[in-house]
Amino acid sequence: MNIINKTPFKALAVPAVCQNDNNHLVVVVKGTFSLSEKTSASLKIADEQLALFCADEHWDEPDKSSVRYESDLAIVKRGVDVILNGTAYSQSRQVSSLDVTLSVANHKKTIRVFGNRYWEKTNVGFVKTTPEYFESISLKYENAYGGVDEFHQNSKVPGIDQRNPVGKGFVISPGSEQLHGLALPNLENPDQLITNWRDRPVPAGFGSIARNWAPRHLMAGTYDAAWQKKRAPLLPKDFNEQYYSAASNGMILNHKLVGEAPVSVVNASELGTVKFKLPDININVERSVESTTTIAPAYLDTVIIEPDEKRVVLTWRSAAVCHWNLARINWVKITTGVKRA
Repeated sequence: MNIINKTPFKALAVPAVCQNDNNHLVVVVKGTFSLSEKTSASLKIADEQLALFCADEHWDEPDKSSVRYESDLAIVKRGVDVILNGTAYSQSRQVSSLDVTLSVANHKKTIRVFGNRYWEKTNVGFVKTTPEYFESISLKYENAYGGVDEFHQNSKVPGIDQRNPVGKGFVISPGSEQLHGLALPNLENPDQLITNWRDRPVPAGFGSIARNWAPRHLMAGTYDAAWQKKRAPLLPKDFNEQYYSAASNGMILNHKLVGEAPVSVVNASELGTVKFKLPDININVERSVESTTTIAPAYLDTVIIEPDEKRVVLTWRSAAVCHWNLARINWVKITTGVKRA
């Protein structure tokens, strides 16, 4: 199969079998754009284009760190994933807390960032220490609520927060020696702040949710003996396509981003507030199969914002039913242009 890529972006075409057992040819196009040093400017196509990933890329060891980049090989996404990888900055001030806000079109999410805090034993019970001052704190899930209770010994109750196994602050039934000095998360939802060690808030973050974390892993379906006997290697019947969406709570947009959608990032750049508009670009995919040629648009379904790297990464996707024999596909042509009203 010949892939003719007429765009300045990375592209690939991969065969896949979807939930209804149909064979598809999925075309993925990934464009990297440079963020200007200015706090409000247009994006420009970057000289260096980020590679397409065929497997998840973690910040560190896969079992011990959160996901930085999801695999690009999803068959379909029913919404638009908006992801922010970065750092909270106090803008050269010493602060003990601040809010980081990400806005895309009419969607907005805010996370409160605290300096390091710990549970402290007092005469009235366990209380939170005053947050330490800071100038910058990573927005990775390692700083959100979650983690492992290393002292937990009850095999009937999981000693790990399956929503974020790499986080901090998770404890089940601690003794005083265990809880005293335990670090609280730096990242919290302003509407769900921790007041007691028994609180179990949803881990706060802007990054990708790992595919084996709860509740995302539940959407992968049931891989039991019945599946092994009747369905393997096809997807289970209870597979939910929402599994392909990796963005955090509130950042999976349920509509397409059209036009020059405005984006604003507050307190996640050393420059202060960063504002820009997503480029108004269309991607078309033309497929030649035997004697038939078809053309279809690819839709923007992933937006990754990385202020520290001064870049924005956009991913478009197009999936079409095709014959299982890829030798029948003559070529795939990918073109791009500016949308016109």
